[in-house]
Amino acid sequence: GGAPSSHDGRSGTMAQSAALKSEMRLREKIEKLQEELGQKLKVQAQDQANALDVAKQLASAKDGIKSLEDTIKKLEDEGTKKDRAMEHLKNELEDARSRTKLAEKQYVGLKESIRILQSENDEVKKENRMLEARL
Repeated sequence: GGAPSSHDGRSGTMAQSAALKSEMRLREKIEKLQEELGQKLKVQAQDQANALDVAKQLASAKDGIKSLEDTIKKLEDEGTKKDRAMEHLKNELEDARSRTKLAEKQYVGLKESIRILQSENDEVKKENRMLEARL
């Protein structure tokens, strides 16, 4: 009976040794998985930080775009007002030119009337002098 029991003892030691090796492999796997998890968590944290930075940059860019759109709208409105003012001034200029042409025609007409009146006046004076001479 002594030999089988020592065989059982060796078998038990071998079983313990196999169990220890298996446990060590499992611990190594767990340690490796924990390292991988730690790395992945670091990468995830960095990705989240990068995403937050990008979100901030995006919000800033959108604010910049809104500001530029507002400026463009303001300039377009000012341009429209200036266009209307320019149109109004052009109309006033045309009116002024028309009035000037009319005034020039009236001036020419008045000069002609004055010349005719002076000529008639000269005639009347001449006739008057002739009449006075007769008297």
